[in-house]
Amino acid sequence: SELRSRGVYVLEKGTIESYYPDEVVGRDKPSKAQSFCSIVNDAEAVRNLCEALEFNGEAIPELEGVVKGIFDG
Repeated sequence: SELRSRGVYVLEKGTIESYYPDEVVGRDKPSKAQSFCSIVNDAEAVRNLCEALEFNGEAIPELEGVVKGIFDG
């Protein structure tokens, strides 16, 4: 949370692949990424992949907060 308050974003789960739902399949990173994009294709699906964290005093889904922080910051 201290890093977030300074505009530094570190994913809680480590890699972005750690957020992939179980339905994502593929033999390599690119094919898994394509599978992910087919399955997770709207904002609500992205929000459901992560826990809520505090961003500027507001609890919002982690990935939403990271994107807002990057583009609104």
